[in-house]
Amino acid sequence: MAEPTENGSSNGSSNGRFEGYSHYQTVSSSIAESIDEALSAYTELDSLHAENAKVGAQQAARARSRIKLAALKLVPELREDAHHNEQYQQILARWHGGFKIDTAETQSAEEEVQPGELEAEDEEVEEETEDVEEFEDDSEGELEEEELSEEEKAKQEQKEEIQPNFPHETPAAGYFDALSEIRLQQECPDWLEDWVIDIRTAGWEIGYLQAGRSVSPEPDVPDPDEEFESMFADY
Repeated sequence: MAEPTENGSSNGSSNGRFEGYSHYQTVSSSIAESIDEALSAYTELDSLHAENAKVGAQQAARARSRIKLAALKLVPELREDAHHNEQYQQILARWHGGFKIDTAETQSAEEEVQPGELEAEDEEVEEETEDVEEFEDDSEGELEEEELSEEEKAKQEQKEEIQPNFPHETPAAGYFDALSEIRLQQECPDWLEDWVIDIRTAGWEIGYLQAGRSVSPEPDVPDPDEEFESMFADY
């Protein structure tokens, strides 16, 4: 059991924060390593083709695997923030051959709650809840199903299709499909370079590359790990 501190709190909370921070660093380092391996795989493959050297089946399979793995690790994070980030939308559109964005969700993310609105909304919710309960008591068993109104249907269909803009032509709708169709033993297409650049850009924008880097701090520059630990030194 964690020993309580002078202010009565337990060291468990501090340890939990440290464990969470350590886990994030581990994940970041893993993704940063995958991105570096994808870039290395592409440059090696491109160099072999440029020199008309023979590319073995295992070399081609390894390059395919590393590039696809790095991209797949980034897709969930890109999707999470795509509704308010146009750069992420275009990246996903290129990777998948298009990307659907919920415009209603985008609008709601841009709306800000003004001071005092939350209290008013709570009161309205309570009143609406009481009204709904009374209505359910009166109409129970009368209607089992109710057709969606035109407004509700419109909300469900309120999605925008983001079309990809490719720097170079691809043989398929998106990079994932194109990678499945191509034989890397025979060629190293221009769009593959575009994809690995996308992968590195996504990793940098999300923050995994910065967090995953291990660079010695410069003189007179505070170490970020020491600053983080000092924040919770009294807990």
